[in-house]
Amino acid sequence: AALLLLPAIFATGEYERRSEFVALWRADGGEGGGLRFNAVLSGLLFYLYNEVSTRALRHLSGVGHSVANTAKRAVVIVGSAVAFGEQMDRPKAVGCAIAIAGTFLYAIADDIPRLGGGTKRD
Repeated sequence: AALLLLPAIFATGEYERRSEFVALWRADGGEGGGLRFNAVLSGLLFYLYNEVSTRALRHLSGVGHSVANTAKRAVVIVGSAVAFGEQMDRPKAVGCAIAIAGTFLYAIADDIPRLGGGTKRD
């Protein structure tokens, strides 16, 4: 990924701002936890997320994993809106509700025939 980003750094002109980044890195980002700490923590958490996702994929089907990933995204959107005090406008709320409801329905799809008195199909 880093090799693919190198041309973008030059194409967007960010290379000329490298002295600002070096100054921030040396000053450790100032207030708010520090740039170095946040960069390392971000990398560690991303690695752990990928590790858990890979382990989950071993125990789920591809479709189940995809559905769980969709639900995770909706929960992250709602959780971020609550944590940061953002307004949930109508399209965002409807989209999250559809994603969460769809995940719930997928999870109980095998049990729906039994609720109506039918038998489960394999």
